[in-house]
Formats: sequence, structure tokens, C-alpha cells
Amino acid sequence: MDENDLRRQARKTGFDVATLEKDYALTWLLSSIYWNESKLRDLLIFKGGTAIRKIYFPEWRLSEDIDFTIIKQVDPHSLKQDFEDVLVSVNRTNGIIFSVSAFNAGEFANLPISSSSGQWDLKIRSP
Repeated sequence: MDENDLRRQARKTGFDVATLEKDYALTWLLSSIYWNESKLRDLLIFKGGTAIRKIYFPEWRLSEDIDFTIIKQVDPHSLKQDFEDVLVSVNRTNGIIFSVSAFNAGEFANLPISSSSGQWDLKIRSP
């Protein structure tokens, strides 16, 4: 999707170009997690507002984050590497460059899965 496509979509939907660009990049990220042979596809359950929108209400508000639940015990360093592998896959597929600006394994390193959490902060640069 180039800048002209984004502008057309912005006029059609009423969303601003920057938000649409983030949504486009996050869609490719999700695609790489669940449709490719990613190690994360059997580890992460997609949830939250973005999940509801992507699956049930495509015209609903756009969110700037994606939420997951981790369903298996995992080493935080392996999780980070698997996630970075997905980011490389997205870049190879369509040129979107994600970079991890912060990775907080935080609580999910030592807590039971049911009470675990963590966070990635990503920077996105589109072609």
C-alpha cells in the first residue's frame, strides 16, 4: 500500500493517514505471526479491541496496539527472539521495518501464565 492508497482510504473511512498506516503494518505483523510458520502462532492468543475489530467489526475504531495472552510457559529471551524473527519476516514480505525500541519481559518471566504480562514497544517505518 503506497501513500496514495493510504490517502484514498483515509478519505473513504475518515481515519487519518498515520493511523491507517499503523493499522496496515499491524495487520502484516499479525499475518506473519498466524499465517506463516511462526513459533509464536501456537503460543499467543490474539485478544482485545484490535482483535474484535479485525475479526468482527472491520469499520470500528482503529487501535494502535495489539494484545495477546501467552498460553504456554516460555523463556522471555526465546520469546523475544521468536518475535524478532517475525519482524524480519514482515520486512522481507513487504518492506515494513519494525524495530523493538523496548522489550519488557517483566512479570511473565517468573509468574504463572494466568497472571503474566509483558510489553514490546515497536517503531514502524513503512517503505
